[in-house]
Amino acid sequence: MHFTSFLEEGRLTVALTGEIDHHCAKAYIQAIAAKIEAYTPEVCVLDFQEVSFVDSSGIAVVINALRSMTQIEGRL
Repeated sequence: MHFTSFLEEGRLTVALTGEIDHHCAKAYIQAIAAKIEAYTPEVCVLDFQEVSFVDSSGIAVVINALRSMTQIEGRL
């Protein structure tokens, strides 16, 4: 699991890299949720530009990020 994140003007950007599959999806879900909880951004951007593979577990990463943002009335 590799990613970088930064907060700028209320926007949290999480840049994911490598493969997102059932081996690492849970860790990504937890890490992204922790960032959202810590920063409470207005907007969260998931950057998949450097992701080489996503299986169906990767969709769960997006859905869970959306749920986390919805809880704080933010946008994904």
